[in-house]
Amino acid sequence: RGWCLISTFCGVHVPFAVKAAIAGKEVRVLVNNVGISYPFPEYLHLQTSETLDNLLTVNMESMIEMTRIVVPGMVALFQQSRAR
Repeated sequence: RGWCLISTFCGVHVPFAVKAAIAGKEVRVLVNNVGISYPFPEYLHLQTSETLDNLLTVNMESMIEMTRIVVPGMVALFQQSRAR
């Protein structure tokens, strides 16, 4: 009855693939388990712009995009359950 979708979210086509994978399914739980850090311990001000951009993309943008994809359907399910 249940199912699980695992996405690494490393590519521009991933949102389209996620939307296609959940189409017609009732998503009730979203686990946004994302996160990367520096390759090794170091102070923030010593990181390259590329490293910081990658951190923001993985840690923030992917989480926000997955939420934007899934939450509208979750809200609709909630509203349907309240109407009963």
